[in-house]
Amino acid sequence: MKPPPKVDPKDDLKTLPMSEVEKRLATTTEGLTGAEATKRLTQYGPNEITKKKTNPLLKFLSYFWGPIPWMIEAAVILSGVVDELFRLARSRELPDDLVRRLVRELDLLETRFTT
Repeated sequence: MKPPPKVDPKDDLKTLPMSEVEKRLATTTEGLTGAEATKRLTQYGPNEITKKKTNPLLKFLSYFWGPIPWMIEAAVILSGVVDELFRLARSRELPDDLVRRLVRELDLLETRFTT
């Protein structure tokens, strides 16, 4: 968020006496007449903040952006890879020495994360 712009003290309505504020805003302590309010509404528009429209798809996708979703996505991918490797090992489609190396590496990972 950017800082608010610097305001010249002579133009800052917060620091001016009330009579000067009323004079600058062309009003009185009683407020505006209905005609004056309608005129200003036509001239300046309504006093409201426009709501920023967001694309629902982009909002949904934004939930998957950030460190925690990335960790979950990495865990899903890693889980799928490990599951596929074990499936291949059980079906004897991988050489035995590769299976032994994978089991050893997984044991090392397990000890690293459990201690």
